[in-house]
Amino acid sequence: MTTNGDLWLEDSTKGRKPRTLGSETVTLRIKDVSWSLAAKRSTLSPASRPDLCDPLNQIDVTSVHSDLLSALPKGVKLKRVAEFEDGLMFVVYSVSRNTVWYEIRVALLQRTSSGSFVLIKADTATVSGNFCGVRNAADHHYVVLADEPGGSSDSLAAYVYAILR
Repeated sequence: MTTNGDLWLEDSTKGRKPRTLGSETVTLRIKDVSWSLAAKRSTLSPASRPDLCDPLNQIDVTSVHSDLLSALPKGVKLKRVAEFEDGLMFVVYSVSRNTVWYEIRVALLQRTSSGSFVLIKADTATVSGNFCGVRNAADHHYVVLADEPGGSSDSLAAYVYAILR
């Protein structure tokens, strides 16, 4: 992950923690549901660069996963779906038709014995951004990348979600 000077690390149980690092590449280590700064100056490899972002809100895999729609708000565009062996689904989706900056949400769904889905938990990753992909950071840890407007230039945000069992 590359920063332009201010990196905000947010833990849902502990709040926001600013770290001023200067313009450099940083590496975060994720262990269970906590994170720590692992290195301040690492090489940015192609594997850590974001995918092509979706500035027009066009990515939509709903046709492949239409069975999930009953558990989600109307009009969603599914961006990414990860399925686990026990019927849990980690879903990233947008809820806005805006093609400039749009809301990106995540949800954890459970498949029922009848084959339908129920919502277990949902969260808003960003209220204004462009979807830039999802990385599987560790076992059941996902990093949702979003290009967000910020001051005079754009910044890439990384939202880390851990699926606890």
